[in-house]
Amino acid sequence: MSATHHHIPQAQEPHRPRHVAVVARRRVTGRTVLDARPDALLGRIEAMSRAAWLALGRRALEDTPAAETRRRAEAALARVIVSCGLAVRAWQLRDDVETFACLANRARDAVTGRSFEVPCTDAERGLFAAARRLAANAALAELARFRLRPIDYAVLAAPLVDDDSA
Repeated sequence: MSATHHHIPQAQEPHRPRHVAVVARRRVTGRTVLDARPDALLGRIEAMSRAAWLALGRRALEDTPAAETRRRAEAALARVIVSCGLAVRAWQLRDDVETFACLANRARDAVTGRSFEVPCTDAERGLFAAARRLAANAALAELARFRLRPIDYAVLAAPLVDDDSA
């Protein structure tokens, strides 16, 4: 038996993907310049802390008077996604939002430096789900902005887009 040692690579700690990598992936796959609109908003979504996600979810669940208006805007958005052939791009945006929400729910152990998922209560899981829906709809509204009625865009984008940038 030989005395050579085989190097076994250690598992790499997952790191938070950078917004730039998301944009670069889309450039490589041949997306249009219009894709920059939701990508800019994705940068803001990526930067949201766990507390910001939970607060967004709370606002979504507490804002029941706006729920019917939001449902109508979501239906209009769904029609635009289908009619404009944006289903794959919409799926990618939803996936990005889901990834950023999951990453926001991670913490780093002070001693080992390892990243771990923060346990959620049932209520927090509900808040994250509501926040993910609002964030995904805002990103999709940016994608379909020029095909949506201004009121539908405003309703969907409002939770994450400043009034002066709409």
